[in-house]
Amino acid sequence: MKNELLRWTFFWGGMSGLVFFVLGLWLGRRWERMRERTRGGSSRERGRDRKNGDGRGTFQGRSGGATMVPSRREGPAEIYVGNLSLDVTRDEIQREFGQFGKVLNIRLIAKRGEPKGFGFVAMEKQEEAEKAIQALHGRELKGSALEVNIARTPRARRNHRR
Repeated sequence: MKNELLRWTFFWGGMSGLVFFVLGLWLGRRWERMRERTRGGSSRERGRDRKNGDGRGTFQGRSGGATMVPSRREGPAEIYVGNLSLDVTRDEIQREFGQFGKVLNIRLIAKRGEPKGFGFVAMEKQEEAEKAIQALHGRELKGSALEVNIARTPRARRNHRR
């Protein structure tokens, strides 16, 4: 009786260990696939994208470590416009930025219907946006000096609090 009990204990103990081992392997592979999907590919592919300059920059040189050089993006550019007067309209912003190129979109940020005093302007070309930034930064509009910069990505804005 004692031998039989001992044999069943080893059998079920070994089987449960095997089951947990296989379950762990399966869950681990599933976890890795989920991480790849949410990050957009394997780590090897992500590094290759970063080196090719997908908006985050390109790596230059190896001697002093990898340094990031901002990459030049073609196409529309988004501009942050801060310190806006609370009674400024879209038409006035369109008039100011329209002098430097085609304005694609204007977003004035408001909370519960009240303007927050900043917004974003999308312009057709990067060069036009740079000209607008140089000309309009510090210029007064309805009694307040504008703060005009290239808009940062949401990820870059999120990390400023750390």
